[in-house]
Amino acid sequence: SPSQELSPHQPVRSLSTSPTKAPPMENVRTPTILELIGEFSIGGAERIVVSLTNKLREGGWPVLVSARHGGPLAAHLVDSDCLYLLGKGRTIDVRYLSSLVSLIRRRNVDIIHSHLFGNDLYGFLAAKLTGTKIVQTIHGMDSLATRRRIVAYNLMAPFVDTVVTVAQSLAREFKRVVAIPKDRICTIANGVDLERYGPRGDGKRHMETS
Repeated sequence: SPSQELSPHQPVRSLSTSPTKAPPMENVRTPTILELIGEFSIGGAERIVVSLTNKLREGGWPVLVSARHGGPLAAHLVDSDCLYLLGKGRTIDVRYLSSLVSLIRRRNVDIIHSHLFGNDLYGFLAAKLTGTKIVQTIHGMDSLATRRRIVAYNLMAPFVDTVVTVAQSLAREFKRVVAIPKDRICTIANGVDLERYGPRGDGKRHMETS
């Protein structure tokens, strides 16, 4: 069971489905990554977090996942011990932020990778409080759906390490409304896992529904 704990344009890069091996470093600790998501309901961003976490851990990277709620996709994490559920009761929740900061410090997290607006905001605050690198992934226009969100991203933009968008059109819109340094935003297009959706041995195509 999960642990309970109170880039001008850079080139588009496809998300590889092959495991990325952690670099062999004899005297340097491999960075610990924290994937930050709201819950594990059926959704695109949530599936990406599961897939990315599993592939990185397969490649030897120390990856943790923090969510506010569980959900059906949590069962697809290969190692459920990497999941930490931190409860959040209100929009502005200082106790949740404190719990997140405590987790980051206790597990020596080096990089926070946040997904979707609320997690981008709390991930940013936690990163600044702990001196941790912060990477924010923008999965859709919903992140820019309100003036408050746009203002928040503008306030964070000078201090984030990297903002990743999943499409060039999204990157163009983000840069249109957010004053972010050009070298801090890039596009990594969503990929397709050919092991799940590619041809079968008989040459016919198949698709897993899990």
